[in-house]
Amino acid sequence: MNTKNQFGEVLRDLRIKAGFGLKEFAKKIGMQASNLSFIENGRVSPPRKAETLEVMAQALGLKEGSEEWALFFDGAAKPGEIPADVRKNKHISEFIPLLCRTISTSKLNKEQIQQLIKKARDFKPHHE
Repeated sequence: MNTKNQFGEVLRDLRIKAGFGLKEFAKKIGMQASNLSFIENGRVSPPRKAETLEVMAQALGLKEGSEEWALFFDGAAKPGEIPADVRKNKHISEFIPLLCRTISTSKLNKEQIQQLIKKARDFKPHHE
């Protein structure tokens, strides 16, 4: 299955789960129903702008930082592309190349990378 269809399927499932018909949801997010249909059916690529995706995510009732939010934004990104919500965060986006290069030069294996991700998720910063 290609990425466009994966995103389209996720979008359709979330839209239906939120109780929206195609035309109703398209109107709510300011998009033509035909364009929304093309996205859901993988005929066109997902939106790439963070602002467009945020409008869609909020209309779907997704909570920022939730698993569904991440799935939605990750699905809209091209393979190898940083998801729009992460790119938009200027506080961390400047460190992404350094983080990736550090992981690459450290020659971490898949298991070690997964352990690093778990440590990052579990990390609780000290606020002074």
